[in-house]
Order: sequence, then structure tokens, then C-alpha cells
Amino acid sequence: PEFSRFLYRSVGSGWNWTDRLVLTRQQWESLLRTPGSETWVLSAGGAPAGYVELLGRPEAAGTAVEIMYFGLFPEAIGRGPGSGLLTEGLRQAWRLPSRWQGFAPVSRVWVHTCSLDGPAALPNYTARGMTVVRTEEEDI
Repeated sequence: PEFSRFLYRSVGSGWNWTDRLVLTRQQWESLLRTPGSETWVLSAGGAPAGYVELLGRPEAAGTAVEIMYFGLFPEAIGRGPGSGLLTEGLRQAWRLPSRWQGFAPVSRVWVHTCSLDGPAALPNYTARGMTVVRTEEEDI
């Protein structure tokens, strides 16, 4: 849980990620132990540079895998590793059932994004073949 919190804060601090900061260690650990939950870390020079967190869930048509969190550490932004990290994250999302007994084949991989994400987020998703399904406007 501590490493996951470190990744979350390191990547999300500049984008106003706050939803998980109120979680206790036990709550955080529970999320990480959820069947179908995986965290993939990008390393550069032996240090973390970004991560993607996946969560597979059963649906009627198969397994849906949500990209729960995806991003780079501030010092990696603009240096090009985001496309490779997302490509690998998507590859691992589609292969998730091979690592989790009882999970059906993946029927879809999806992500929520918003204006609080970095400006390259949506172009990166669409460049990897993802499509916008719905947009919403909300005042926060």
C-alpha cells in the first residue's frame, strides 16, 4: 500500500488526484488485493517514472478492465515514455485473464479521463486505438 500511495501521489499531485488520499492503509491494501487488480510500473534509470493500475471486473459479455490510474512522474512528462507505458498497459489489460484464474476473456478495456488529466492524456488514449464513448460536463 505504501508503494502504491507513493506512485499515486507522485503522478497525481500535479493533476489534483485526491480521491484515494483519505484511505487508510487497510483500505488501500484491500483495493490492491481485489482479484483482477494489477499495478504496472515504468522504471527509468532504476527509479519509478510512471505507472498504470488495472482492475478487471466480470460483466455479462466477459471481463471489463478499467485503467484506474495511469500517468508519469513530473520529470518524465514530455520525454516520450507515456505512449510506451500506455501501450504496455493496454497489452497487459487484454491479457489479464491469463494471470487470474476464473476470469473470462476481456470484452473491453476502458478509462475515465477528465480535464484534470494532463493535456496529452486523451490524445494518447485515442492514438492507442481507444475511442471516446461519452462526454459530460460537470462543475466541481
